[in-house]
Amino acid sequence: MILQFRRLANAYFVIIVCMNWIPWFGVYNKYIGIIPVAIVLLLTAIKDLIEDLRRSHSDKEVNGRFCHVWSRNDNRFRKIVWKNIKVGDFVHLSVNEIIPADILLLRSSDESGTAFVETSNLDGETSLKQRRVPRHAIPFSAKDSNFIPTDFRATVGCEHPNNEVYQMVGRIVYDTDPEFAKKSRYSSIYESGVLDVICPENMLLRGCRIRNTTFVEGLVLYTGKDTKTARNNSGPRYKRSSLEVSTNKFILCCVVILVVMCLIGGIASILWFLSFDSKFEDDIIYINRVSTSPVVEGLIMFAASILNYQVLIPLALYISIEVVKLGQLFFFHCDLEMYDEKSDTAMEYKSFNIPEELGQIQYIMSDKTGTLTENVMVFRRCSIAGVEYCQDIPYDLSQDEVKADNVVISQNLANTLEDEFNSNQMLFDFFLNMAICNTVVVNKHRRMDSIGTALAESVTNDISSQNAYGTGIPHPLLNSSFTGPSARLDDITEEREEEYESDRNDKCTENRSREPLEKNLVSQSLSTPLRKLSSLGSFTKRLISKRRKDFEKKNSTFANMPAVYEAESPDELALVFAARKYGLKMCRRTTELITLVTPTQDLLNVHILKVLPFDSKRKKMSIIVRLKNEIVVYCKGADSEIYDSLSPAFLQSAEGCLMWKNTKQQLEVFSSFGLRTLCLAKRILTPKEFDEWSVLHSELESDAGLAGREEKLQNSFKLVESDLTLLGVTAIEDRLQHGVKDAIKHLQEAGIQFWLLTGDKMATAKNIARSCGLFPNNCDIHVIEEKEDVQIAYETVMQRQSIRPSCLVLTAKSLTLIKDLMPKRKKRRCYLFFSRVSELPSQLLFLIEQMTPSNKAEVVEFAMKCLRGKVLAIGDGANDVPMIQKADVGIGIAGQEGMQAVMASDFALSRFRYLEKLLLVHGHWSYSRIANTLLYFLYKNVMYVFVMFWCQLYNGFSGETPFDLVYSMIYPIVFTGAQPLIFGIYDQVASKEVLLNAPHLYEITREGKLYGARHFWLSVADGIWQSAAVYFIAQWTYWNTETGYYSFGFLLLTSVFFVQIIHLAMETHCWTVPICVVYGFFIFVHFIFFFLEGAIIQPVWNYKDIPADVAVHAVVTLQFWLALLLSATVALYPRVVLKTVINTYKPSTIFVETVQMKNKSSRKVDVAAVC
Repeated sequence: MILQFRRLANAYFVIIVCMNWIPWFGVYNKYIGIIPVAIVLLLTAIKDLIEDLRRSHSDKEVNGRFCHVWSRNDNRFRKIVWKNIKVGDFVHLSVNEIIPADILLLRSSDESGTAFVETSNLDGETSLKQRRVPRHAIPFSAKDSNFIPTDFRATVGCEHPNNEVYQMVGRIVYDTDPEFAKKSRYSSIYESGVLDVICPENMLLRGCRIRNTTFVEGLVLYTGKDTKTARNNSGPRYKRSSLEVSTNKFILCCVVILVVMCLIGGIASILWFLSFDSKFEDDIIYINRVSTSPVVEGLIMFAASILNYQVLIPLALYISIEVVKLGQLFFFHCDLEMYDEKSDTAMEYKSFNIPEELGQIQYIMSDKTGTLTENVMVFRRCSIAGVEYCQDIPYDLSQDEVKADNVVISQNLANTLEDEFNSNQMLFDFFLNMAICNTVVVNKHRRMDSIGTALAESVTNDISSQNAYGTGIPHPLLNSSFTGPSARLDDITEEREEEYESDRNDKCTENRSREPLEKNLVSQSLSTPLRKLSSLGSFTKRLISKRRKDFEKKNSTFANMPAVYEAESPDELALVFAARKYGLKMCRRTTELITLVTPTQDLLNVHILKVLPFDSKRKKMSIIVRLKNEIVVYCKGADSEIYDSLSPAFLQSAEGCLMWKNTKQQLEVFSSFGLRTLCLAKRILTPKEFDEWSVLHSELESDAGLAGREEKLQNSFKLVESDLTLLGVTAIEDRLQHGVKDAIKHLQEAGIQFWLLTGDKMATAKNIARSCGLFPNNCDIHVIEEKEDVQIAYETVMQRQSIRPSCLVLTAKSLTLIKDLMPKRKKRRCYLFFSRVSELPSQLLFLIEQMTPSNKAEVVEFAMKCLRGKVLAIGDGANDVPMIQKADVGIGIAGQEGMQAVMASDFALSRFRYLEKLLLVHGHWSYSRIANTLLYFLYKNVMYVFVMFWCQLYNGFSGETPFDLVYSMIYPIVFTGAQPLIFGIYDQVASKEVLLNAPHLYEITREGKLYGARHFWLSVADGIWQSAAVYFIAQWTYWNTETGYYSFGFLLLTSVFFVQIIHLAMETHCWTVPICVVYGFFIFVHFIFFFLEGAIIQPVWNYKDIPADVAVHAVVTLQFWLALLLSATVALYPRVVLKTVINTYKPSTIFVETVQMKNKSSRKVDVAAVC
């Protein structure tokens, strides 16, 4: 509850309640005054409590999970809950288990010491990541090692806890104990006291899941809040909308109005008392002076006026707007037109604070790959040694013909490969580079979604595998195709995993220190699965039998073994699929060996010496292998980077010069068709060169504390990635998503400018931009690359010399050039440059040329500072996260690159085309609804307060009001609180058909034409007029009559209530069932409250200030109803006249478009009737 006072408005109203308890200031009953504040605080506290309970339940559920931890006392693994895991514990994890802490991987079921994890819970990436044990710990994973945790003796040092997921600095110093070394099976490690450096590839991070690995074991380094996952959970980002900022300013204006009214009340009170002669004041029964000083009485009246007029500051405004936003977001999510059936993905919202910002977007900063395109990479063409082999494949394949794993091959190239693969070294190296220069994981079985199929497969795997340690000995009844640690176990259901997978692990680990694993195989590992098998139904048995027969039909050779590839990058997957389609199939991959089947059906073993992973600095990836007694470096990367790394001897030779010339021309052709290109190259190292480089590189990797280590590692990469020989170039297609072109067209018609941020080549980006419709056919394209280009563009834009539509193409370097070119003393000219560009509807800012994640974030930040209007960033990959987080509104696309962009976004979509409706319809509705709701809240409070203010003119500014105490206290929250909520959730200023068919209507909300200072002061003026009309008509109605004071108050309250309801009804554009029901229901509640008050509330609360049955006596008189009708008519007459005049002589664009659409619809109906 204490946290509720972080909002100053809540603290303000609590102070008001406390003031009401002071006898001198008290206006209301001190207990009744608590009601409205208590309601608001209670509702907010309940909302927060629900969120806290949900988090607490989630925490308990996570902390209550079980895992196996080595018990030093029992000398075996035992089950303990996650919350009891401590740093230094040795943990055993089986396939599909979630990692409970940040663990140093020391052992794996794979003999090479590798394991695979799925990091979707950490970074949203669904592809598998390979992890490996430190170099000197590989013997722990040997098949016959019989390793137990007590065999590991070392000192592990690591950095302090931090949130750097992809960085890890630490070391393992193995003990040098001669006596232990003699007894240990790993004497080679402990005799010399070797050292291992801990890198990110050695870590299993909390929240990830073990995949494709029977088991892993490791040492806990970080737990709980110190894990990298917890360090990155900073909670949802808070963004403030422009409406919220404006509302805070308007509330300050309300505070000023409140102070002015209180000053008037205080001064008028002083003048009132001074008007009486002191000798008569004892005879005036309604004067109860606290002090003989009129000034003191005026100060008391000032404080009492604050209590009277406190409603002017809307108590329930913030929580009401939160409810409205939540209701709007719920309908966003439920919109079936933004639901993608193929991926079963609906629109998701991550931020609750800014739905109205969707209606004010001026600039869209968009990624290209995966956002505008499908991000399903398909191999289309290639050039080998300067010769294009795929000329028999047309460029314009239909969408159905292009699939990631169904490559359309060139028959010419396929025939050449079949005849010349072994004799043509260039062909051999090119396709081998495509097949192995990657991080693709090879699996045997494709993942299945069916629970029944998964159950059958997992039982089969249980029978065929020996135990939790994966020695690979099959059950004699089953085919050997089921064996091996790489068989995928992902399809085991969670229920079965908890039911007997852990029991099996317990049985295995209980005896592992005493007996070899093979001895336990038949007696322990098979017993439980066989019992499970015997309990299965006949259907499952037939399914297993069928699967066994299917496998028996196949050979056990690698050529016929089914291979399933999983990659971190769709580009890599496309190249591996293409190589397989052309006959070079990768069948198995470990950390040391790759086994392939060649187009001639021969087995080819490639020994891996080192993998140099891709990074954005080098823009390359390399793999060093031993092949046919040669050490070869295979490299792939961007054409500019590969060209800079080519051997001078190669470029100077006639053959190399001609090859590069032809390749460069083919690169331009491929790019002109929007294809993504990669250059492939190789280098042969002598054993001496490799040994010298390997020693140097190993020293750099092992010395974690070396100054400038990263830079030296980059230089080490360059040593082997230089003097390359060009092999050729690949071209991969990434097609546009369906509906992208139309969506962009409509968004541009709405006045939204489109900035495309991509890392592709300029030619590729231009082609995609044309296909999207960003570049009109007759436009002038200004490419800015050098300072001269900047100056020309600057003069053209500033002088508005463009006659035809023109598009501005920038590079990452261009922004720096523009900043440098602007006079330093006139920094605003840089802003003026971009502001002028933004004012020209024909101009388009299009940023390309290798934009890094930091470049994208910098561009977004620059646009937010320099340009007028809200900036939306949209992307689908991890490289888009910085700009998504930086923008006013961040949109994540749930695509092929994982879920990191979605997790970092404010809103998530499955397809780009849904952005059109999200902005033009839901954004428009949200902004207009919230703007009108805010204005209504401010208006109704102003009207209510000024009615009380007019009352003071006739009661000597005593602070007394004729209102019912209970009703007046809960009036703003209960009686007039629900109507604006329903209005803010359901009202539609125009139908979705109108808003989609007339995108220019978006300008109304984009420019903020519905909510500004003018609208606020008009609402205040309208409220003051209506309050005056209501009060003085009621005063005139009961003038010189014997009507009671509280009967007069009942007429005032009823008039205020009805005028405000009718006012809201006039603002309602779309009458739905919820709106009609709520409006009518609270009219009924208004009268019922007064009828029941005398019978229930007054006797229970025992207050007699208000006579009983006031409402009953009032409503039976004709005078009351005539006054009510006249008050509503006079109060709302100016608004009715103004709306009529505007709609007649200067109608709004929304009104015109709505009428035109209705006329078109009626004409269609008439034509249909005639036909």
